[in-house]
Amino acid sequence: MSPKEKFPLYLSPEKKATLERRYQEDGSRSITGFIENAIDFYLDYLSANNSGLFLPSAVQSYICCFRHICHAPLTIRRMTGWILPG
Repeated sequence: MSPKEKFPLYLSPEKKATLERRYQEDGSRSITGFIENAIDFYLDYLSANNSGLFLPSAVQSYICCFRHICHAPLTIRRMTGWILPG
Protein backbone atom coordinates (compact mmCIF):
# COMPACT_ATOMS: atom_id res chain seq x y z
CA MET A 1 0.00 0.00 0.00
CA SER A 2 1.38 3.40 -0.92
CA PRO A 3 1.78 6.12 1.70
CA LYS A 4 -1.15 8.46 2.06
CA GLU A 5 -1.15 12.21 2.19
CA LYS A 6 -3.52 14.05 4.45
CA PHE A 7 -5.45 17.07 3.17
CA PRO A 8 -8.61 18.90 4.23
CA LEU A 9 -11.91 17.85 2.69
CA TYR A 10 -14.89 20.12 3.18
CA LEU A 11 -18.36 18.61 3.03
CA SER A 12 -21.78 19.83 4.01
CA PRO A 13 -23.02 18.31 7.28
CA GLU A 14 -25.66 16.39 5.33
CA LYS A 15 -23.12 14.92 2.90
CA LYS A 16 -20.82 13.93 5.78
CA ALA A 17 -23.69 12.24 7.64
CA THR A 18 -24.67 10.31 4.51
CA LEU A 19 -21.06 9.26 3.97
CA GLU A 20 -20.74 8.07 7.58
CA ARG A 21 -23.98 6.07 7.27
CA ARG A 22 -23.27 4.42 3.93
CA TYR A 23 -19.53 3.87 3.48
CA GLN A 24 -19.70 0.20 4.51
CA GLU A 25 -22.32 -0.71 1.90
CA ASP A 26 -19.68 -1.40 -0.78
CA GLY A 27 -17.41 -3.29 1.61
CA SER A 28 -15.16 -0.34 2.45
CA ARG A 29 -13.56 -0.61 5.88
CA SER A 30 -13.06 3.14 6.19
CA ILE A 31 -14.45 6.40 4.89
CA THR A 32 -11.06 7.06 3.29
CA GLY A 33 -11.32 3.77 1.37
CA PHE A 34 -14.83 4.62 0.25
CA ILE A 35 -13.76 8.06 -1.00
CA GLU A 36 -10.75 6.53 -2.82
CA ASN A 37 -13.07 4.03 -4.55
CA ALA A 38 -15.44 6.83 -5.56
CA ILE A 39 -12.57 8.91 -6.94
CA ASP A 40 -11.15 5.93 -8.87
CA PHE A 41 -14.58 5.20 -10.36
CA TYR A 42 -15.12 8.80 -11.43
CA LEU A 43 -11.62 9.10 -12.91
CA ASP A 44 -12.20 5.89 -14.90
CA TYR A 45 -15.55 7.28 -16.04
CA LEU A 46 -13.89 10.47 -17.26
CA SER A 47 -11.08 8.53 -18.96
CA ALA A 48 -13.60 6.36 -20.80
CA ASN A 49 -15.22 9.54 -22.13
CA ASN A 50 -18.30 7.45 -22.80
CA SER A 51 -20.79 6.71 -20.05
CA GLY A 52 -22.03 3.77 -22.14
CA LEU A 53 -19.11 1.73 -20.85
CA PHE A 54 -20.68 1.88 -17.41
CA LEU A 55 -24.21 0.87 -18.43
CA PRO A 56 -25.43 -2.73 -18.44
CA SER A 57 -25.56 -4.18 -21.94
CA ALA A 58 -29.37 -4.49 -21.83
CA VAL A 59 -29.68 -0.74 -21.18
CA GLN A 60 -27.15 0.05 -23.92
CA SER A 61 -29.08 -2.14 -26.36
CA TYR A 62 -32.38 -0.43 -25.52
CA ILE A 63 -30.89 3.05 -25.93
CA CYS A 64 -29.31 2.11 -29.25
CA CYS A 65 -32.56 0.60 -30.55
CA PHE A 66 -34.63 3.55 -29.36
CA ARG A 67 -32.22 6.01 -31.00
CA HIS A 68 -32.44 4.18 -34.35
CA ILE A 69 -36.23 4.00 -34.23
CA CYS A 70 -36.51 7.69 -33.37
CA HIS A 71 -34.48 8.55 -36.45
CA ALA A 72 -36.32 6.09 -38.69
CA PRO A 73 -38.78 7.36 -41.30
CA LEU A 74 -42.32 7.98 -40.07
CA THR A 75 -43.69 4.95 -41.93
CA ILE A 76 -41.38 2.59 -40.01
CA ARG A 77 -42.29 4.24 -36.72
CA ARG A 78 -45.99 3.77 -37.53
CA MET A 79 -45.43 0.10 -38.36
CA THR A 80 -43.57 -0.53 -35.11
CA GLY A 81 -45.90 1.56 -32.97
CA TRP A 82 -43.11 3.96 -32.07
CA ILE A 83 -44.83 7.21 -32.95
CA LEU A 84 -43.62 9.82 -30.54
CA PRO A 85 -45.96 12.55 -29.30
CA GLY A 86 -45.45 16.06 -30.53
